[in-house]
This record gives sequence, C-alpha cells and structure tokens, in this order.
Amino acid sequence: MENFFSRLYLHCDHRKKTALAFISLGFFGWVSKYMIIPIFNWLATFISNFGLVILMLTLIIKLLLFPLVYKSYVSSAKMRILKPEIDEIKEKNGNDMTKIQQENMKFWKGKHNGINIII
Repeated sequence: MENFFSRLYLHCDHRKKTALAFISLGFFGWVSKYMIIPIFNWLATFISNFGLVILMLTLIIKLLLFPLVYKSYVSSAKMRILKPEIDEIKEKNGNDMTKIQQENMKFWKGKHNGINIII
C-alpha cells in the first residue's frame, strides 16, 4: 500500500538536494517542474525578496490566464440574459423532461450560437 511517506521515499533522489526530489507534485507536476519553478528562479535572479518574486509570478500567471477568464465572464453574462427564456421553457413544459430537453435543444440551435454553455 502506497502512502505519503512511501511516495516521498520513492521520489527521493539523494544526489539532488531540491524540494522536487522529496515532494510528489501529482498530476500537474510537470507544470511546476518545467514552467513555474524556472520562471521563479529567473525572477529570483533579478529580485532578491522572495515575497516580491511570488507576487510577480502571480501577476504573470493571472495575465496568462486572463483571456480564458474573460471569455468565461462574457459567457456567464450572456447566460444571465437568457435565463428568463430558459425558465419559461421549464414552466411551459412542467415535469415532462423529454419535452424540456427538446425545447432546450431547439432554443440553443437557434439564435444563441455565440454562447458557450460549458464554461
């Protein structure tokens, strides 16, 4: 049975005295290993205060993710505008779920192609 301490031991590389050698980073470990830590080290060469380096790294990540966040906000605003029409479909059809789903499909195939309902 694998637990936290066995993962630490399995990933431990005594030749490398880094935090990555002792910590299992999980599924997104490659993001930290190949993107976050090199950017952090690069910023640390210019800024000696680690607090400021963390703030700068946070700003860089926010700027990189801004287009996705903006698209999500716009889609959410469009969904709020269409919410009364969707509620009207639900009220009109009562408890008949197949009819509600059919009406929703007609509604989304019609004039509302610019809205991403997944985000």
